[in-house]
Amino acid sequence: MKIKYIKIRSWALGLLDRFTRRKGISISFNDARLRVPGRYYRYFSKSYEQDNFQFLTEMIKPGTICLDIGAHIGIYT
Repeated sequence: MKIKYIKIRSWALGLLDRFTRRKGISISFNDARLRVPGRYYRYFSKSYEQDNFQFLTEMIKPGTICLDIGAHIGIYT
């Protein structure tokens, strides 16, 4: 059963990518809107890394140069 679930999920996510033209699904968290791939749609809570997000919005202003040396999904990039 697990293999069948994985195949169906993979097929559905592929269909979702085609439907969104690989631009992702729009989500909102920490008063910001962004697009994420369909497979990560449920990954982020409404208060995802709220402290980090607040710090970044306070410290990084237009014209600021910063480096994002991270991994995983790259949501802040």
